[in-house]
Amino acid sequence: TMAAIVGKLVSRRKVADALLIAMTILISFFYANRATAYREIWRDDYTLWSAGTACAPESYVAHNNLGRAYYDMGKNEAAAAEFEKAVALMPGFPTIRRNLAQFYASLGRFDEAHRHYEALVLQNAFDANALLPYIAVKVKMGRKREALILIDRMLPLPELPEELRWELLRMRENITATEKEK
Repeated sequence: TMAAIVGKLVSRRKVADALLIAMTILISFFYANRATAYREIWRDDYTLWSAGTACAPESYVAHNNLGRAYYDMGKNEAAAAEFEKAVALMPGFPTIRRNLAQFYASLGRFDEAHRHYEALVLQNAFDANALLPYIAVKVKMGRKREALILIDRMLPLPELPEELRWELLRMRENITATEKEK
């Protein structure tokens, strides 16, 4: 009767609550296990981006970041290969090419740095993050005359940002001062 029906409903509710609790516990264990697995992948940049390039071999971001991880580990040839892959995958993305140029310059590989800075300057002549290191690399390569010619061609341009104009004037002064010392 009525008491029997209410009794069954209450007992069914207890079973449903128990099932809900059991499912919540199982789901929690599953995600805790997954978090442990991901913690291993996220252990360091090298491990993370190695997994990233394995999962997405066409990802220029993953190759760029793996190159940075190799560079930080002192594995310069592996870093160069990853940076080059990133540039090959996305040649028009300035940040990646700039990373590669900076990498080569830091190793004293100025011919390669020059090539990549030149590509950046051709993309955007008013990018101070490309133009200034491009000129500096020319100077390090002993091509001061070329650096001065480039500066002299840039200075009169009306669209040249004022901060960049001042940096170019400073560079010009430093280059000519070192020439006079000789």
